[in-house]
Order: sequence, then C-alpha cells, then structure tokens
Amino acid sequence: MKQPTRVKLHEKALWGGYERSGQPAAVHDCYYQCASNNSDVPQLWAYMDKLSYAPGSRAKLHVSTTAGTFGMVIFRDGGLCEKVFSKQDITGGFYKTPSDCSVNGCDWPHAIEIEIGSEWASGGYILELTASNNEILKYQHVFLVRPGSANKEGRLLLVTASGTWTAYNDWGGSNHYEGICGETGDQFSPILSIHRPYASGFVDLPDEAPRIPLKQKSGMGDSIKYPHMEWAYAN
Repeated sequence: MKQPTRVKLHEKALWGGYERSGQPAAVHDCYYQCASNNSDVPQLWAYMDKLSYAPGSRAKLHVSTTAGTFGMVIFRDGGLCEKVFSKQDITGGFYKTPSDCSVNGCDWPHAIEIEIGSEWASGGYILELTASNNEILKYQHVFLVRPGSANKEGRLLLVTASGTWTAYNDWGGSNHYEGICGETGDQFSPILSIHRPYASGFVDLPDEAPRIPLKQKSGMGDSIKYPHMEWAYAN
C-alpha cells in the first residue's frame, strides 16, 4: 500500500523527552496527511456531502484520484459486516486541493450519487474505495444511516461522536488542536469542514497500531511518549 503524502512544517520532530533547556517537548512538530496537487503522484481520496442520511435519501460521494476508474463497496459495520452496495468502473477525476481545505472544504465535484436503501438498518457504514494507478490505491470513509420512521419504543440510542471525529481530523493541515492557520501558519482552527477526507486510521486502525490508553504505565520522571502518534508518523 502506498505511503500517505505528508507535509512537514518544521524540520525538527521530537517524539517525547525534553530539550536541553529542560522544557517538555512531547510533540514539537506539526505533521498531517493531505493530497498532493501533483497529478503524477498516485492517490485516491474521497469524502461525502453529509455525516448521516435518512433511509431512502441520496448521498453524494466526492472523489479525487489519479486513476481513470475506481471501485466501491459499502458494508454495515458491526459484529458481522453486511455488504449492502458495490459498484465497479466508476469514472475518476483528479482535482487540486485548496490549502485551506481543513477550514473551507476541498470543493471537489461529486463522482457518484448513492441511494441509501430504505431497507438499510440504522448504524455505521464503511465505504471502501479501490483503484489502480501503477500501484494499488485504497481509501476508507465512514457515514451514518439514521433510524427510519418506524416505532422506536424500547430501542437503544447510540449517539456517535461525530463532533470529536471532526475535531481530531487533521487531514489537510488543521484540526481543533494544532494546524496551519493564523498569521504564522502554525495555529489550530476553531472552524473545520466535514468536506474533506478522514486521515488514515479514523475508519480502520491496523491491529499492530498502538491503542489508547497505553498498555504500559509511565514512571515518575519518564519522558512523555505518544506511541500512537509515533506509529502514525512512521506509517
């Protein structure tokens, strides 16, 4: 699988520990995942026009890829993953990504409209895109299907943390905690757009990736460590 394109704002990256001054520098670098505006770089990115949909509505999928065509599979996530939709040979197109996409969105045209089946159960749905352009390209996205108008008495309600997803998504450069905004280009953004892809690991985190909370405890005086961030940067 291809390594994601990253933009580094500083040459120096400290992954824990302290500088000689003794000041903590747990995460000194700002790094993030983003599309390349070079069409020679093989890539496949996507986002949807909304976070959630009602049964029977239509969803727009916005895609930028250097591949001529791509395929798509949608399945409902859960104990058993249920495939609900698939389509191959969808025409792809490459579109440049604005530098302020984290705040104002990517503004790519939609590649396809998807009809949300009236029989689709409420829950989380995973969208997997695949393409080939000198190498295999993959991308995953997640969206929600809301309950229909049937009687909901006695059912459990699960509220997804979509606000938190958006707050931590740094695809394009900025989230609510760090970023490339402000006069000096090193500030977080209080405003974020949902019209951009999710960074790798949001939808599916590999088994070998560190989890939070950490399995091992830190001792008094130990250097500050963020194993999940170290892993993300390395992979």
